[in-house]
Amino acid sequence: LALKGESKGAGLVDAGSERIVARLHLMAMLLKLLDRKEALLTALTDMNDHAENVCAEANLPQDEALDESFRQQYAWLVVNIEATNRLLDPALHQLRVLSNRDLDQRAALAAAKAAEIHAEKT
Repeated sequence: LALKGESKGAGLVDAGSERIVARLHLMAMLLKLLDRKEALLTALTDMNDHAENVCAEANLPQDEALDESFRQQYAWLVVNIEATNRLLDPALHQLRVLSNRDLDQRAALAAAKAAEIHAEKT
């Protein structure tokens, strides 16, 4: 890719290319965050299953059947899921904004083309 500020003939990166690069970067970040969330949720599900089994086998309530270490690990997972969600929310919003801008531009181009075709016919 050319650097910003180079002359047009030297391959100036246009706004469309910049949007594509920004979207790709954003999507890569979203994929990492979603992979992280999936791993955290899988671990949380495993811990829920384990807690259910331990409580059923011991015939005790959770507060008696599960040790402090388990509770700390569970809390760590919940806190990290919440932190991941806080990072995901603005990234998803930004992707929606970029997508809506592109849709608006495509709609404007389509309307202009339709007007041009109509003008040619009349």
